[in-house]
Amino acid sequence: MEKTALIDCDPIPADARDRATRRGTEGRPAASANLVKDWINASPRMVAQRQRIRNLFGESAQWRNTGAGVLQMKAHPDWLSRLPNQTSIFDINLPGTHDSAAIGSRWWPFHLWSLQDRSLTEQLNDGVRLLDIRLKVNPSGNAYYFVTCHGKGLKGAEYQTLESALDECRAFLDSNPSEFIAMLLKVEDFNGTDDDKTNVYGALDTLFNNYAVFSSSGSALHRAPDLGSVRGKIYILNRQSPRLATGVPFMWDHNTAGDSNPRPPSTGLRNFAGHVQDQHEGVGSADKLKLFWRTAQNVPANGTTLLLNFASLSRTMFGGSYINRPLLEKLGGMNASQRLSRLGWVPLDYEDRSYKTDLYGSVGLVDLIIGSNFAYQDHPSAFNLDPGEL
Repeated sequence: MEKTALIDCDPIPADARDRATRRGTEGRPAASANLVKDWINASPRMVAQRQRIRNLFGESAQWRNTGAGVLQMKAHPDWLSRLPNQTSIFDINLPGTHDSAAIGSRWWPFHLWSLQDRSLTEQLNDGVRLLDIRLKVNPSGNAYYFVTCHGKGLKGAEYQTLESALDECRAFLDSNPSEFIAMLLKVEDFNGTDDDKTNVYGALDTLFNNYAVFSSSGSALHRAPDLGSVRGKIYILNRQSPRLATGVPFMWDHNTAGDSNPRPPSTGLRNFAGHVQDQHEGVGSADKLKLFWRTAQNVPANGTTLLLNFASLSRTMFGGSYINRPLLEKLGGMNASQRLSRLGWVPLDYEDRSYKTDLYGSVGLVDLIIGSNFAYQDHPSAFNLDPGEL
């Protein structure tokens, strides 16, 4: 059996090598790097290797944005503008990202803990409206600063500052005032500050006071808001503690297959119901798909129940594991009237994965989740994914 390495390619012919090293009249290489790179990229082995990667992981924006004739990522910067102000935000199916700020290349240089390869701004322009932000506390003297992270105590699992992440959200909302951003907020690593959580939460509250975070007087904050009241703002679900004044307390058990009463109960601090499906350990992709589908079927859209329906699984040595393709296949295999109208708020790993179809060009889950809010009018007919795009 032939063994092929990732950068294995056919030999470069002598004339190509000569052209690559020939120097112009000013002593500079005559487009040497581009010529060699183009020859390598056109090599049958390299082409086959890239196709194998696409077959495994889908076609990402990283691939789509390179090369003539390659399908481009669809942008959805203002899709909420098509919905009326009186719509409950809990009745809107929102595409989201899991560990949104854990951003890094999944090719080379490989980043072990990344679950996204698009910046927060790019995710938002792609149509994502739910960000899952995990934080590490960095104490400095009597002050506390925050950096986004993935997990606790993992080497190389720190990313951008929380302030820079919020700056990206503010810039996006300034440019797209019809939109809002839902945010799941959790401190994953207190980094030795566990005994001073009151001041940690106070520092977080102070930081968020500089941004357009949804708030209102009295208990209205803790009810299900309508879209008109949150446009241009960040709506925060606080996964941390009722002691954090910012956002609405909304916590659930680890690895839950279905938590229909996230803490605290839907009285007092939070006057709406919720349901969370976030099983990611001890479950394969086939069972995860069934769990996602069953959850979506069983939690009705009633204006007052928030459904968080995770499509991600525990990571593997190659990155996050997810059900993007099988879920897209299941939805695509039906016409619009047969598909689920209720999906919930759906955190995804690698939200930009899309796949070639027989009817609609390149389609990703973000496209269909957005489309589900409009009776799938852009994809009304059943479609099939290209079998070569596994």
